[in-house]
Amino acid sequence: MNQMRKLICCMLIIALLSAIVPSAHSISTKTAGKLALVAVLSGVAFLTRCLVKSDIRTIEELHARLGEPDQVVEFERGFDRWRVEQYGNRKYFFRNNVLQKNAQN
Repeated sequence: MNQMRKLICCMLIIALLSAIVPSAHSISTKTAGKLALVAVLSGVAFLTRCLVKSDIRTIEELHARLGEPDQVVEFERGFDRWRVEQYGNRKYFFRNNVLQKNAQN
């Protein structure tokens, strides 16, 4: 239901933006700009949410395939939280819970 509500809101914003006509009773330029900003920010939020879900799915698949790690090292560097998981002789590096790369020992 939540997905349908978002879709309807986006369709309404697109309809309002595309129906702008230069007459006395049209939507003001300021309101049209605000609606355009809402549409752009909604698109960015949707894309970010999809990317986060993809990252979580990748980590879950890795853990399901490899099982529990032999060793886990966590540390912080600046604003980033790093985690290194070791499976045998293979290491996987995560920055802020996003898989960065894997390396052989």
